[in-house]
Amino acid sequence: MMKKLNYFFALVCLTLAGFNLNAQNAFFENFNGGNALSNWTLIDVDGNTPNTNVAYVTDAWVVREDFDSTGVGDSVATSTSWYTPAGTSNDYMITPMIITGSNPVLEFDAKAQDAAFPDGYELLISTTTPDVAGLSTTLFSTTGENGFWTRRSISLAAYANDTIYIGWRNNSNDQFLLLIDNVKVYDLPAEDAGITQLIDPTTRCNLTAAETVEVEITNFGSDTLMIIPINFRAILGGVSGPLETDTFVGPLNPGTSATLVSKTLDLSTPGQYIIEVYTDMTVDGRRSNDTLRTVVVNTLRSIPYTEDFDALPPFNTGFFANGWSVQSNGGFLWVTSDTATTSTMTGPSGDHTSGNGIFFYTEASAPAAPGQITALTSPCMDLSAPPIGFKMEFWYHMYGADIQTLFIQAEDQGVWTTIDSIVGQQQTASSDPYQNKVVDFTSLVSNNAQLRVRFITVRGTSFNGDIAIDDVRFYEPPVSVEELDQDLQELNIYPNPSNLAFTNLSFELKNNTQVQANIVDMKGRVVLTEDYGTLSNGRHQLRLDTENLDNGLYFLRIQFGENEISRKLSIMK
Repeated sequence: MMKKLNYFFALVCLTLAGFNLNAQNAFFENFNGGNALSNWTLIDVDGNTPNTNVAYVTDAWVVREDFDSTGVGDSVATSTSWYTPAGTSNDYMITPMIITGSNPVLEFDAKAQDAAFPDGYELLISTTTPDVAGLSTTLFSTTGENGFWTRRSISLAAYANDTIYIGWRNNSNDQFLLLIDNVKVYDLPAEDAGITQLIDPTTRCNLTAAETVEVEITNFGSDTLMIIPINFRAILGGVSGPLETDTFVGPLNPGTSATLVSKTLDLSTPGQYIIEVYTDMTVDGRRSNDTLRTVVVNTLRSIPYTEDFDALPPFNTGFFANGWSVQSNGGFLWVTSDTATTSTMTGPSGDHTSGNGIFFYTEASAPAAPGQITALTSPCMDLSAPPIGFKMEFWYHMYGADIQTLFIQAEDQGVWTTIDSIVGQQQTASSDPYQNKVVDFTSLVSNNAQLRVRFITVRGTSFNGDIAIDDVRFYEPPVSVEELDQDLQELNIYPNPSNLAFTNLSFELKNNTQVQANIVDMKGRVVLTEDYGTLSNGRHQLRLDTENLDNGLYFLRIQFGENEISRKLSIMK
């Protein structure tokens, strides 16, 4: 399988990684010392040979620079399961002896370096010896860690006032790299409030200058909490907005969570925001969970808008600078690529445009599991000046025996609605050309000032389910008079824009037809109506009196019998 070391998962949720120096720590290791693993026990049971791309993993676990950091000094413990030949990892990293207190908790940060190839692991504990035989109890396990830094917190209450060893065992099969950092064992403090979730606002269309903030607060301590101060702000392009403050009034019992609906933030300017929420109780036994940073995107595109994805880095998923984003309920993900997909008998041989550009595809290999869902979501399209029509054109490749249905959905007034779909395998080889599809969203224009679209699919029973998308275009289609009314020919509106007290309509009728013209403002109100009655066949030139209309953009809707044509009309007197 192809893995890339420069793989960055855009964080959906960023948590402050600092530690409170006043906490009662029994053990702490951030791996930043040059010999950070010298007093740890490392056991390479599998004896496999790392692939040449990860040849720096010279032991069961090694210390190396964090791939996501800049400069030097921020190191992590690293293990691999990418071997030549392919095989299953069985590599242990065991702490030195730890003497616990009366209410111990284990906390550490973990990450799979490549979200498309996430390593899993077991977390084990021993009260006897730091070896495989002693690590007889499993505290936690996962088949695939998240592709972003995730803080894990494990109660060690069953091992209070004891001597323990804790071990991480990489047990993955042909994945990539597993990273561990900031390992800490401490006594649960009496007072410890943490911000655990930003419920609202979230990435969506129509974000405003007054978005209500709703957060989840958790009591991680052993005492009931009564007063918890909350602070929050929006950061855009490195510039912090005003700091807002509020107070949660308890009681909040130990181990429970509650929500606070608070004040508002201004998220009306398009861009990628970091919403920072934190609590600053005077007495707090642990500061590491006080702050939560969450990415919220307000990206607005004007139509026509074309996206070929070629400016994106390959082998990425999550949030992207162009406003596109990936959502998933598991390991099944839309991922960027500039080469053929990694699995045989599925996926395209390259992108649609040139064969070596960037495209998106659904990575159906493990740890993707049957039934998991992934969505590729566009930025919001600006419909504040409603177009006559609104369509999307895209190119797709659906080769694989286990290809399911690709749904094309639009967010209509906040509700995702399926507009179209493509069912099952459409190509029979990776080298087959992409196919084209056009989806019409015109019916949604009148109800939405902004609209976003997503491609969503479900993973089937096997890895043969790599769907690819490329060269997406959103546009206002030209109106074909002949398509709307066979009796109408050569419609012209002039001057347009009009700087006069009138505008002219010129057209030719094949048959006698009833004609009426309505001018509609941007709020949908009819501001002018001219009923011309039944006109005979032949050429006609009519005048519309626009003297009393304010400057601005309007829609001119002309009814020819049972049909209607809508054109934009600009008044600029």
